[in-house]
Amino acid sequence: MSLNSGQVIGIISLLALSFMVQEPSEIIEWSSARSRFCSFLR
Repeated sequence: MSLNSGQVIGIISLLALSFMVQEPSEIIEWSSARSRFCSFLR
């Protein structure tokens, strides 16, 4: 599946919007969970 630049921009703006709507604590929790997952993959 290949995305054109318009679709990529749409996905990025959708992600940004969902981040703005979320609580800051949830974002911090998600980013720390993601960093733990990334370190697990290494």
